[in-house]
Amino acid sequence: MKAEAGQLSAKLAAAQDEVEKFRTSQARLTAELAARTQELEAARVATRAPLQERDALRSQMSDMFTKLSDAERRLGQLTQAAGEAEKTRGDLAARQEKYRGVEKAAEQHGASVAELTGVNEKITNEKAALDQQLAQSRQSLELARAETTGLRAENAKLGAADRQHEARAE
Repeated sequence: MKAEAGQLSAKLAAAQDEVEKFRTSQARLTAELAARTQELEAARVATRAPLQERDALRSQMSDMFTKLSDAERRLGQLTQAAGEAEKTRGDLAARQEKYRGVEKAAEQHGASVAELTGVNEKITNEKAALDQQLAQSRQSLELARAETTGLRAENAKLGAADRQHEARAE
């Protein structure tokens, strides 16, 4: 019984270490996400800049989504580790009341996941808005090109008519 309790205590300690690592990683990721959110806001302002700036923003967004994918992958691994810690905590909870702190950590983890999900939705919405702005800019550019082509053709016709008129006048 003591050996089993010792093993469970060791598992709990390992799970608590993993939860602490998760918290540290989560804090770092939250800081990175906040920094990336600020970068995205700066990118939104810069969409009015030339095409070179637009390409730079696309690169930054790609980097952010790569980091987000990595964070989601790590979150999946950490969620799995938290599940194992939860099982171990359940086994020990029947024997020892003092290990209830792990449950509180799991609740904090859930809140952090909800927060990250909200931030992810915000980034997705901002990306959609940027894509829409880009599409509108492209449409405006095409309309301007078509109008310019029409004006050039009309200008050429008027120039030819002026030359004919001048030739007749002479």
